[in-house]
Amino acid sequence: MLSLLRPKYSMLNLILLNLFNQCDSPSPWGIYFQDSATPQMEGLVELHDNIMFYLVIVLFANTQNIKLSEDRIQFYMKV
Repeated sequence: MLSLLRPKYSMLNLILLNLFNQCDSPSPWGIYFQDSATPQMEGLVELHDNIMFYLVIVLFANTQNIKLSEDRIQFYMKV
């Protein structure tokens, strides 16, 4: 009798585990932080966002500057 109920229990366990598995838990190779529990962590997340914004702008500007300087070098080499 118990062996007949076992598949039903296993399906119920799978459904419940999948339902509660994603309750704000960090995921492997996640892109962003999980939700903050304290105001200090919210401040750190905001600091991270601000730093990354300016870092991306600086990196983009530098790659464009390097690309322009390489074009100038090739132009001077042709002449």
